[in-house]
Amino acid sequence: MVRYLAGLVLACGLIGCERPAAPQPETTEQPLEVAPAPLPRLTPAVHREEPPVSPQGVAFVVAFEVVSPAYYRRYLVRPIWPQGASGATVGIGYDLGHQIAPVIRADWQAHARVEALAAAAGVKGEAARALVARMRDVETGYPLAEQVFREAVVPRYWRATTRAFPGVEDLRPGARDALFSVIFNRGTAMAGDRRAEMRVIRDACIPAADYQCIAEAILAMRRIWVGTAIEGGMNRRRQGEAELVLAEVAA
Repeated sequence: MVRYLAGLVLACGLIGCERPAAPQPETTEQPLEVAPAPLPRLTPAVHREEPPVSPQGVAFVVAFEVVSPAYYRRYLVRPIWPQGASGATVGIGYDLGHQIAPVIRADWQAHARVEALAAAAGVKGEAARALVARMRDVETGYPLAEQVFREAVVPRYWRATTRAFPGVEDLRPGARDALFSVIFNRGTAMAGDRRAEMRVIRDACIPAADYQCIAEAILAMRRIWVGTAIEGGMNRRRQGEAELVLAEVAA
């Protein structure tokens, strides 16, 4: 396990820590727990294969999205609006505004207020901000949030990762985990200057199985947030992803 991830998860999991700024995906183009008592297994709308994202990779994303279960229970049990073009967001980075109602109902079928969640489908930006203010009575417990993340969200975003980065499934586990995190955070778009490094990963690094190339491209993405309010959080995430890619190379 890379030192960065081990330190982050240990520190945040035991004592809590400052939440990285703006961890929500920039774009979501897919209509996108340790429970005190067993939760009913979700009945998926479609068959979901187990994605090859390691437990460490899942923990990495969860740490950036919610920091720790304790932080979640204190600050994220109710819907939030992460600003910008985001929708009402619940659970572990689940943006209702970038999803359609039937999928929300399928993913959150065990939620006592599933219809309230479904009503937030497609609502983004300032409209979502107003909606979140009216959803203060909607609470999502961490056990269910983690279950939905693992059983519904991770498989969906892994499929998006394989579409965005053909050949990613043949890479080493650390690189798969890192690129899954990139797609979860940034979405799958490839056009424009802000996506130049993603095209390099897709077109040059992965075909050559060049792990140094992947890590350098991920680090180069940091240019996008220079001088912004979220620069620190994005830098930490990209640094952690690059370390995931290179950990097995150095071993």
